[in-house]
Formats: sequence, structure tokens, C-alpha cells
Amino acid sequence: MNFKRLTNIKGLNIWLLASAIGINLFFSFALLLLNFLFIGSGQVSNNELLPLGLMLASFIVPFLVAWLVTVMAGDGRGPTYGFYGAIGAAVPMVIIVMGAGTIGILMICVALLGGVNGGMVGEAIRHRGEKRP
Repeated sequence: MNFKRLTNIKGLNIWLLASAIGINLFFSFALLLLNFLFIGSGQVSNNELLPLGLMLASFIVPFLVAWLVTVMAGDGRGPTYGFYGAIGAAVPMVIIVMGAGTIGILMICVALLGGVNGGMVGEAIRHRGEKRP
């Protein structure tokens, strides 16, 4: 898949795209808030594991949302839904986490790649169920 086809929004279901962006935006804000609450409470003994958990969650949430939207759309444009949906997850990270330096940039990249991967897996699962002549 080339970048031009990935970023082309012509022919996408706008409601599914908006849903993917909104769900990613909501869960991204919730994960960042949870992270700040854990850090602020002082109850976490190992602060090195928080960025790892946040990085893992920033991949898994866009992945699952993109997979779900791809299966629901069924139009063969799964990675595009995943890419634009993951932008919803990247926006809070840009606003809040960019002060964190390298980990913030990595979280944004991981979120975008999680969305694209979720879209590709959704397409593969959707095509597996089709009968071929």
C-alpha cells in the first residue's frame, strides 16, 4: 500500500471515520489521565513501567478500533480508516505528551502504526471469510 492511497479519503464512510477518531480520542485522553493520576498519587513504586504500559496501550487501542471499523465498513479501505482514526489518538499525545521528549514522539508513531496494522488485520480477516472462485 502506498502513502497516496493510504491518505486518500475519497469514498470513505464519514460516520465510521468520525467514530474511529472519536473513540481513539476518548480512550487516549482517558489513558493519559490515568497515567497522570498514577504518577501524582505516588502509589506506583516502579515509574519505569508506566511509559511501557502507556506505549502498549497507545498501540492496542488504535489497533482494536481500526480492526472493528474495518470489519464494519467492509469496503477494502481498512488501513485508511486505521490511519485517520489513529490521528484521533495522536492529537492528545501531541498536546500533552510532547513535553516528554522522545517517548512522546514514539507514542505518536506507535499509535499511527497501530491504527494501520489494525486496518490491515481487519482486511485480512474480512477477506479470509470470502469465497474465492
